[in-house]
Amino acid sequence: IANQGGIELVIKAMKTHANNEEVGDNGCWALAMLGSHDKTREMIAQQGGIELVINAMKQFAKSDDIQNNGCMALAALACDNKENCAAVAEHGGLELVLKAMKEFTDEEEIQDNGCAAIGNLSFCNVSNRVSVTEKGGLELSMSAMERFTTNVSLQASCCCAVGNLASSQKEDNAEIWLNGVIDAMKRFPSNDDVLRLGCHALESWSSVSLKCRSYVETHDGVSLARHAWKFSLSRKAKVRLKLEILTIPNRFIFNDDFLSRNPSV
Repeated sequence: IANQGGIELVIKAMKTHANNEEVGDNGCWALAMLGSHDKTREMIAQQGGIELVINAMKQFAKSDDIQNNGCMALAALACDNKENCAAVAEHGGLELVLKAMKEFTDEEEIQDNGCAAIGNLSFCNVSNRVSVTEKGGLELSMSAMERFTTNVSLQASCCCAVGNLASSQKEDNAEIWLNGVIDAMKRFPSNDDVLRLGCHALESWSSVSLKCRSYVETHDGVSLARHAWKFSLSRKAKVRLKLEILTIPNRFIFNDDFLSRNPSV
C-alpha cells in the first residue's frame, strides 16, 4: 500500500477533510496500521502525519474512536524512532494521550493504546520520560493495569511503560509498579509479549537502587524472569529481550554469567 502511494492519499484526505470526524477517525486508524514498519513510520512523519493525528485528537476530543485510533497511531509512529518520539512530544501528543486516558477511563482500548503510546514515547527519549513522570503517566498506566487484568495486550503495554520509565523514577513507589509487573507475568505465564516486557521491566527497576533490587529478588521477580527465559520465551523473544537488557547498567537478573550459561539461541 505504501509503495503504491497509499500514505500520500490518506494524508491528503485528512488534510482536505480536516473537519470531518469520520475521515479523521479512519485516517488515524490507517496511519496506525501503515506505521508498523520502520520505513513507513519515517514516510508518515516526513509528510506531516504526526501533526495530522494530533490535530484530529484535538479537534474531536469527545470522540472515543478518534482518541483510541489517535493513541494507537502515535504509539505505532513512536516505536523505536527517536525523531518521531521527539516530534510527538513537541506537538503536544504526549499530553493528548494522557488526557484521553484520564477522560475515557472505562474505554479498554483507549487505555491499552494509551499505555502503548506511553511506553513507546518513553523508550528512547529522556525528556519524554520526565514529562510522563511529572504528569502522572505511570499512575495512569498502573490504574489501567489493575482494572483490566484479563486484557493481555494492555498488560504487556503496561509492562512496557513501567520498564521504559524506570530510569526516571525514584524508589518510593517501586513496590506498586513491580507488583503489577510480577502479577501480570504470573497471570500470563506463556505470553511472549508480557514475559519479555515484564523481564525488561524487572531488570530495569533492579538497576534503580539496591532497595528495588532486593524487592525484585524477595518477591519472586528473579526466579520468575529466569524461568521465563529458560522455559517460556520463544527464541525470537529472547533475542529481542537480550538486545534490550544489554543497554541496562549493572544487570542483576540477566547478568553476564546467566546469559553465558543460558544463551538466547
